[in-house]
Amino acid sequence: MKKLQSILLVAITTLVLVSCGKTTLDKTYEGPYYNISHPNSWKVEENQSLTTISGDGVGIMIESVPNEQIKANDIAEIKTYSDQLLKELGGNQDFDLSTEEKEINGQKGVWLSAKSRKEKKGGFMFITAVDKAVLMVGVGAEVEGQEKLDLVKMAIESFKITKPDYFTKKEPEKKGAETTPKTEETKFGQPFVAGKITIIPLEGWTPKYEELIGTITFTNASNRIFTMMVLDRPGMKKGDYTKSLREGFKQSTDLKIKESAEKIGEIEYDRIDFLTTDGRTAMTDLVGEKNNIMIVVMMQDGLSDDIQKMLETIKTN
Repeated sequence: MKKLQSILLVAITTLVLVSCGKTTLDKTYEGPYYNISHPNSWKVEENQSLTTISGDGVGIMIESVPNEQIKANDIAEIKTYSDQLLKELGGNQDFDLSTEEKEINGQKGVWLSAKSRKEKKGGFMFITAVDKAVLMVGVGAEVEGQEKLDLVKMAIESFKITKPDYFTKKEPEKKGAETTPKTEETKFGQPFVAGKITIIPLEGWTPKYEELIGTITFTNASNRIFTMMVLDRPGMKKGDYTKSLREGFKQSTDLKIKESAEKIGEIEYDRIDFLTTDGRTAMTDLVGEKNNIMIVVMMQDGLSDDIQKMLETIKTN
């Protein structure tokens, strides 16, 4: 739920899309567990849990959020996600937001619509589920003109699950394997500029910046990953964003929540650790704010030393 809120909160209010002209869905992207059709000229950017298909200023996002309890087509549980999202976004005075139950290619889910009250703009998001994962497919609410809205709607409605058991197949854990992330060599690479911040990754880590959604994804050769969102949103306070993450996550998981404050480099963060019943850190979120820039960091398995060293280098531009 935390990723759903984070991505859609940015997409619905900040994604700016420009004219794409008359285009058809003449190519199909075959993802790891799904297919989706899109215009041939659009580019696919793949990440571990988030794929963006974009062109002519339009960006369709396909996002997965692991959830051990959810089942395929569990419409009641899916609605808790969409209802919480509407609650969090309800204060936006620029858009009318609504949801309806919908089935797309055998997948039951909730169709979220956003329509501008002032201009001819809108956006869509389809929220569905397979066993052990919530899935979101959609765009932000800045698609302008009926022709573009129709194109985006057709693309989303072409989404089809091809491997429904994808998230239930996991490699067995090796006996005695370490449960905490390994620390990489602390040798820094080149400064990386992403919007209004600069960060210096360690060598071996590769950052990728998705400007449309203000997200940096860091990966390394060991398939470790963490995500950072950079939000230029002076109207939102750090505490409000932290609360939205905490309250949203409480409704979608039985993980325990531990909150604290932490200063890393120049930035004071609200820290949220999500703990399993045996006390292991399943994930950690950091929410920081400096010079009207909101920085949200999301890490599986907690905050490791190497990630902390990279966060210490953040400067606002």
